[in-house]
Amino acid sequence: MKSENNNFEVMVSVCCTAFNHANYIADALEGFIKQNVDFPIEILVHDDASTDGTQDVILEYEKRYPNLIKAICQKNNQYLQGRYAFAHILYPMARGKYIAFCDGDDYWTDPLKLKKQVEFLENNPDYVICGHDAYIINEFGIVSNSKLPDVHKRDAVSRQLQKNRDILALSICFRNLRVPVPEEYSNVMNGDAFLFSWLGSFGHYKYMHDIKPGAYRVHAGGMWSLLDMKEKKVNSMITYYWLAQYYKRIGSHDIAFYHLAQAVYIAVDELCILGVKRVLLLNCVLFKAMAQKSVPRSFAFLRSLRNRFFYKNDLIRKHEYH
Repeated sequence: MKSENNNFEVMVSVCCTAFNHANYIADALEGFIKQNVDFPIEILVHDDASTDGTQDVILEYEKRYPNLIKAICQKNNQYLQGRYAFAHILYPMARGKYIAFCDGDDYWTDPLKLKKQVEFLENNPDYVICGHDAYIINEFGIVSNSKLPDVHKRDAVSRQLQKNRDILALSICFRNLRVPVPEEYSNVMNGDAFLFSWLGSFGHYKYMHDIKPGAYRVHAGGMWSLLDMKEKKVNSMITYYWLAQYYKRIGSHDIAFYHLAQAVYIAVDELCILGVKRVLLLNCVLFKAMAQKSVPRSFAFLRSLRNRFFYKNDLIRKHEYH
């Protein structure tokens, strides 16, 4: 692989994050190594203090490919200390003109993936990121041939990307902007959604039909898969809230309002699920100071807010892309 030649500028930094992925990390690393490219790449692999032997596998690969793979093996878990592997460690280290990403439990299947993505980004300066589809697998085999809904298998202009287009992290290749990730990123668990929205400030998104789907693995040790539906909703609400704060800070008030409305949508929807008695109690606590109304009227206010914002206002209708 020509990518081990360090006489040239690195074209792509492949960033991989791992935690207790001993049974899977080799698949991810093999997918990186088998990329058929004619430009130099580097592979940065961060392990967040795994306890299952993941680090041993990574270090063995580093010994085999010393000019290609760089291992960053932590003794203390960085996530528990509020540091995110990609944003706070790998992204600042990346030397490449472009950055590709894949978690240690997922893997690529197309050896031409990086070549196709770099060629596109080199020839289309208005685009900041490109991605593709993936199939879903578990310990028994393929669960689904496609993880992306059809509505997201298409390009997105900058504004659509800022509103959170559904993109698979394992599929992305994007321009190394060489500017820090916004401080609001540190407050969210769903960092992928925040990252993709932020990248939308710098260009468009290209969906690449001609790249073979990657493999998205579902297993009991997956950080996101361990969360139940309510926890996922809460984390999505928090992500929308901090995106709203970011866009408000930089003066993009319409995008800020969109994300704040999404956070409100989730909150109101959860309140309705709780049932009338608990909703009335929560209304009293959350909105009495703001609305200065009776509890029943506060609930009516919430209901009217949802109806007004999410069923009539085109700017913030959920999952709208135009």
